[in-house]
Amino acid sequence: MATINAYIEWLPEISHGISRLWSLLNYQHDLSKLSLDDFVEISMDTIGKMIEGVIKNFVSLLIHLNRIKRGKKAISEDIKNRDLGECIDELINTSNLDSILIITPYNIRLNQWRNIAYHHNIKVIENNIYISYLQKDQRKEITLSRTELFLIVKKVVLSFTLMRLAENIFSFDNQDSIHKVLDGSNINHIKVRNESREIDFIGKLSSQGFKVIDLQTDKDDSLLKITDMQMYSDYEARAIHASQFLYQLWLYTNSSNLIIEYLTHTGDVYLRSKISSSFLTEVNTNNELVDALEK
Repeated sequence: MATINAYIEWLPEISHGISRLWSLLNYQHDLSKLSLDDFVEISMDTIGKMIEGVIKNFVSLLIHLNRIKRGKKAISEDIKNRDLGECIDELINTSNLDSILIITPYNIRLNQWRNIAYHHNIKVIENNIYISYLQKDQRKEITLSRTELFLIVKKVVLSFTLMRLAENIFSFDNQDSIHKVLDGSNINHIKVRNESREIDFIGKLSSQGFKVIDLQTDKDDSLLKITDMQMYSDYEARAIHASQFLYQLWLYTNSSNLIIEYLTHTGDVYLRSKISSSFLTEVNTNNELVDALEK
């Protein structure tokens, strides 16, 4: 029960972080069109906000649960007052979570990437990106290409995704106990749950390179308008890919009719896919789903 209480204690912070992530995911740029200077600025802004605004809360929860597991004193206020670097150090020294706390290939910890982003320890000279950071009181510098920095951004997002997945599994495995405690608390767990479902849905789209333009939902009809984050020449393939999210849209909204409009970068509707929820209750495979689309 101690782990359940700890999880519930951190739910408001996790929920607030997820709300910030919604804004971050939904304010995407076509990075391929940016100059190198702008690309670096947007990438580092994403890294900083992802770590400080979202991942930090999950690290705090992991610290709390890890201390309980080790039979150590675990107080949330104490954890909140600790520096992110101290929390990550503790997790690295007492768990096997190195792979999500240290970003390869340069083995720079998440808190160091947060500091790099916030202190602007970065410069662009010609086509090279120079990043400096402190490690054991020594100033170090690495040189990245545009592609390498983009991979760093993806790895930071992956670290969050893995933490989020672990949290989802814990929540699912203990849902009955969690609901019992929440029902007796003053935490608005309905709001927390809805925000979590929203970010999971948007996150699935974002992970496949799609950006949400508009989302309108009610019990009868739900309309999702999406486009690509980056320019693609094969609109047909991407539009068909987008239509396969009708099932996810149904799971998220539970509406009677589901519609997805795939827009080109000029804002024109390239493909409009529609399906009835009555059919979705009977299908189990993606192939059946695609065959059922009303285009």
